[in-house]
Amino acid sequence: MNRFVFKTGFTVLSICLFVLIMSCSTKESSSENILALVDDKTITVDEFVRRAEYTIRPPYCNKNNRLHKKIVLNSLIAEKLLSLEAGDDNAFISSPEVQMQMSGRKEQAMRLVQFYEDVYDKVEPDSSEIKKYIANIGRKYKIAYFNVDDPSLARQYQVFLENKSKTFEEVHSLVSPLAAIPNRTVSFETYENDVILDSLFSKKLNVEQIIGPVEIEKNQYMFIKIIDWTHQPIMTDKALQEKWKQVDDRLRLRDSSIAYKEFVANVMKGKQIEFEPKTFKKVVNLMGPVYFIPAEKKKELTKNAIFKTGDEETNFTEFQSELKKLYGAPLFKINNDIWTVEDFVRELNSHPLVFRDKSIKPQQFGKQMQLAIGDLVRDKYLTEQAYKKGYDKKPYVTHTVNMWQDHTNYMYKKTQYLKSLNADSLLLRQSVKVIDIYLNSYVDSLQTVYSDLIQIDLNKFDQIQLTNIDMSVIQKNVPYSKPVPGFPLITTDARFDYGQLMEEKEK
Repeated sequence: MNRFVFKTGFTVLSICLFVLIMSCSTKESSSENILALVDDKTITVDEFVRRAEYTIRPPYCNKNNRLHKKIVLNSLIAEKLLSLEAGDDNAFISSPEVQMQMSGRKEQAMRLVQFYEDVYDKVEPDSSEIKKYIANIGRKYKIAYFNVDDPSLARQYQVFLENKSKTFEEVHSLVSPLAAIPNRTVSFETYENDVILDSLFSKKLNVEQIIGPVEIEKNQYMFIKIIDWTHQPIMTDKALQEKWKQVDDRLRLRDSSIAYKEFVANVMKGKQIEFEPKTFKKVVNLMGPVYFIPAEKKKELTKNAIFKTGDEETNFTEFQSELKKLYGAPLFKINNDIWTVEDFVRELNSHPLVFRDKSIKPQQFGKQMQLAIGDLVRDKYLTEQAYKKGYDKKPYVTHTVNMWQDHTNYMYKKTQYLKSLNADSLLLRQSVKVIDIYLNSYVDSLQTVYSDLIQIDLNKFDQIQLTNIDMSVIQKNVPYSKPVPGFPLITTDARFDYGQLMEEKEK
């Protein structure tokens, strides 16, 4: 049997992903963090902030004033109430497809906790290195730069610059004869590749100084020239503490990203994927055309999930039928463990493929699919390790699962309720009108029914500050890109005329 041998790769965790776990995992469900209780369901301060700021809030509650914040909290409480009405054993939430997605979200959360507890929490930046950055952190550089994608050319250009046989500008003309040299301003707060920040802020640099080649990723090199710089000195002890923490966080993330590669390498040590060429080619020929269907047309054809790209779900009868014919065929082998096409498709139900290259050309699809399968397999082994350490029981993981389950139940119950009133067709086109006519009164009735089971901590509520900026946060390089569900469009009511104050209940 001819085989194509492929070793699994690694994709660095995104900054957004990291910030999410840092803000939530260690305190998500602690008693000090609970903002509201709805029977046995909790809404934490962190969830309130993330649900309000990681998604686009509707105009009727997108400000930071108390009125709008009350609508936000009422909306989140209403979401829990509809989830209670739906129950955790309804036909929709109990379906195998939805349960597989819930499992996938849980395991993604487990891998975040794994990264934090097994890697990030064990990294401690060297104080002497932090001091080097502190000495230069007030600088703002204006730089000229260009990239080279050939390592041999990068070395050749380095020699030209070091022996001064060519100027920076002359080397750039060899790379891009007709283009102007790009330039930009860089400060430590600018989001840049860690290697670039290291090059600019770990030591003092002078005007006209040339840096490089700096390898910013595999076979991608950057040459940098300092055009000018300004410096803002640190004036107070408080400012120094803030800058120290800023550098510490940045270096901790940099070092933990490197350490995580080593962690993954240890988990995957001795494992390799061997693809069955004939079967793999058939699967690629089936999946490729589906992947390249324009997004708008894909949405029209979308129903249930069998082939997924990110959070998109596509199910085409002909495609599904042809793929099922291959279910018994071996697709690849990991050491002595054989995966059939059916095994692979089953895994996709909980872990959609994540393609590293977001702009794949048709002729590159096979290679990119191999990389995506490698990342899927890598995540499966990481998840096994996470289960062994009991990370599925961590508060952040259980809260994440409950949040998505409650939202799914809420969407199901809301749709069922509107269908019973023949109003579901208006939902997408006139959501505010639907809320005003049908849903506000429904939520009011549920608030009355469940009032004794609802508690709100107004002290914590009044301390919360929200931004007025519309954001839609997306995590990169993970199967489920949205860190929180969409904002629940369920009520425009700003009254707290139900439930009890948490302090009074405790007394």
